[in-house]
Amino acid sequence: MKEEIDNSEYDVFYRPYIIALSNNNLGLVENLEYSHKKALELLRDISIEKQMYQYAETKWTIKEIVQHITDAERVFNYR
Repeated sequence: MKEEIDNSEYDVFYRPYIIALSNNNLGLVENLEYSHKKALELLRDISIEKQMYQYAETKWTIKEIVQHITDAERVFNYR
């Protein structure tokens, strides 16, 4: 049985994400493991050339976007 999530435990901005997770039958750890597996499957198939591609000079590459997401997750982890 899933526990009810207290709305005071997260900012209202994250509510759609919390709801999306609570609508499946996986627990927290299973969701994290599944997401990790799917992310690795996706990222492994991207060539170095595509990782470094910028469609404009000031735009981020795929590699920079993935690094930004990784950094943000690290910050969220410390909070």
